[in-house]
Amino acid sequence: MAKQQNPIPIPMPLSLSLPLVLVALLLPAARGAAETPQYTTVHAESDFEVRLYGDTVWMSAPTPDIPSFHVATKLGFHRLFQYLMGANLNSSRIRMTTPVLTSVVPGAGPLRSSAYSVRLYLPAKFQASPPVPLPELNLHPDRWPGHCVAARSFSGRARDKNVVEEAEKLAMSLSRSPWANSTDYSSKSAYSVAQYSSPFRIIGRVNEEHVDLKYHISVKNSLRYAIQEMRRQSSLLRTINGLCCSIPEVEGGKVGKLAGHLKEVCKGLEKTSSICQEDLENKCPGWDLHNPPSDVEDNSHPSDVEDAMDGYVSEDPELWQMVFDDLQWEENKVAVSLAEHCRIMGYDYDQMFDRTI
Repeated sequence: MAKQQNPIPIPMPLSLSLPLVLVALLLPAARGAAETPQYTTVHAESDFEVRLYGDTVWMSAPTPDIPSFHVATKLGFHRLFQYLMGANLNSSRIRMTTPVLTSVVPGAGPLRSSAYSVRLYLPAKFQASPPVPLPELNLHPDRWPGHCVAARSFSGRARDKNVVEEAEKLAMSLSRSPWANSTDYSSKSAYSVAQYSSPFRIIGRVNEEHVDLKYHISVKNSLRYAIQEMRRQSSLLRTINGLCCSIPEVEGGKVGKLAGHLKEVCKGLEKTSSICQEDLENKCPGWDLHNPPSDVEDNSHPSDVEDAMDGYVSEDPELWQMVFDDLQWEENKVAVSLAEHCRIMGYDYDQMFDRTI
């Protein structure tokens, strides 16, 4: 009987087998184990959240001729992985980051079908100056300015069918939320799928659907206006407070108590305005907070109060009652501005501002 020979193993091409093995070693098993773009959650629902990202740089692999999300992601990532392994003009080895982001680009494929672009976030050390990829890889850096996205998490493997289903669920959730009209239709992609897990991980896989929102524009304008309005009110209250304190005859009476009361209001406003501006600058790098939105006009001049008085201080109790009523109206307006600002930023109004008012 002839001796049975063991079949000769046929090796996979190195270009395909090696990346899969190395990806298993390099891609973290859990989200958070690798460098990832930072963001601030500005709102959270039960099935999605709204995030604000700062400026970021990604390396992008366009795949315009591939009609399948799954195939496009594999082929695009293969080119990106070669780039990480040193296929760049600097021969730099770049650490793996997360997520692998596949964006659906409407009308960019054959016969205006959907196409895909696969991206990897570049580590912080390469954000300012990414290594230039070798020309044959057909990669290019994508510089994304600060932007907002709605993100929905889902588990399992991201495949052609379920990524569409998850996108539809996110669209439905958005349509029932305050962000129903905030989808950024000027975005280059209809939606993106972020994958955080190694391809060899079976249980506990982490994926997300991302949809770009225009909400960051309204956040920016709303917060600018809130800060501007609080400063204006604080200045106005300081001016009227000075007028109140200039009347010694009523210093211990109703107006005098109001003057001390307004000092506390001004202190609280200054503290809150400072905290809000610092927080906004950290969350929205590159935004000029000193130039208000073009649609916000401030025609009020606190000095007008002094000019109208023309240096004369009346002791007419009816006039001071009118001043007192005006101050209460201004104080309520300040409180509304402050409460709205805290709501937008996700702060607890009562904890943020010691309510001595």
